[in-house]
Amino acid sequence: GGIRFAMRAMQRFAKDRRLQGAAIGVLRCLGMNCIENKNDIAEAGGVRLIVDAMRRWPDISLLQEHSVAALCNLASKCAPNKRQICDFRGLEITVAAMKRFHS
Repeated sequence: GGIRFAMRAMQRFAKDRRLQGAAIGVLRCLGMNCIENKNDIAEAGGVRLIVDAMRRWPDISLLQEHSVAALCNLASKCAPNKRQICDFRGLEITVAAMKRFHS
């Protein structure tokens, strides 16, 4: 479905910042309130893809916004995803993004 499609696009077009931002926006929405989707995204490597994009484009505000929200959605009510986000240093990069775009 949409999760695999978005993640394959992120892998295939890793240097396309617009596609990365759009795909992260899709993952943000799909991971919002469905525990099954949250697990599918995390198990398929979505956390790493999101964090990698955040590192690659730290000054792209919309990408950072979608990424922070996507990670928050994935972490909500899902302890294994929280651990994975921390393991990939997603917490640090999220705090950095929030400081950079605090307004």
